[in-house]
Amino acid sequence: MRMDPTEPPNALFNGLNTWNASGKIVGQKYETTATPGKKHRLRIINMSTDSHFKFSIDQHVMTVHSADFVAIEPYNTTTLNIFIGQRYDIVINADQPIANYYMRLTPSSGCSNITNPDLTAILHYDGADNSLPTSTPYIPPNMVCEDETGLVPIVERNAGPFSFSTGMDITIDEAMLASEGIFSWNVNGTSFKIDWDDPTLLKVENHDNSYPADYNVVELNGTSSTVNHFFCSLR
Repeated sequence: MRMDPTEPPNALFNGLNTWNASGKIVGQKYETTATPGKKHRLRIINMSTDSHFKFSIDQHVMTVHSADFVAIEPYNTTTLNIFIGQRYDIVINADQPIANYYMRLTPSSGCSNITNPDLTAILHYDGADNSLPTSTPYIPPNMVCEDETGLVPIVERNAGPFSFSTGMDITIDEAMLASEGIFSWNVNGTSFKIDWDDPTLLKVENHDNSYPADYNVVELNGTSSTVNHFFCSLR
């Protein structure tokens, strides 16, 4: 038996969505209100464990302002690619007729497998009734698992010269897969297995450099312009 990440049956907007339970639609849609004629900032994070999404809002153009807390040169898009753990700040202009509009997540084929076909929330214009949207969706240009491109930070940072460089040998633990049915990645010969009663940061606090091999710790000896002494765990 092979144990991959659990395939999710549903995706939620702020903890809410509907789904089909034996022929009966249960749950509720997440809804947020927009003021007509005003601009609204939305912060989006993909908190899934096994899904890449293409996010869109029917009949609205998104202006992307920030990627992973870094202010970027704004650009407009109708479809936003968002991988696991990524964060984007967008601004939309509520310049459409007063009505309700769907916000949509479209799972990308090849790296997502969600059984619920209705991954939507509702953008409710103030003054609209409570009927379900009849808005027109944007069709993603492709279903490829891809990142956003052309992200240009507003404030450029020079990383400076490298004081440390090494390679990482990333492999699959074939023996564990064959014997236990567990799919495990190894970095430099071991997976990241930590004793939560004795975590890495506690060892740093206690000035204890006896890191087990499973912690995957690499010591970096930098310069005065980079770091003086730093440890990092490869996960």
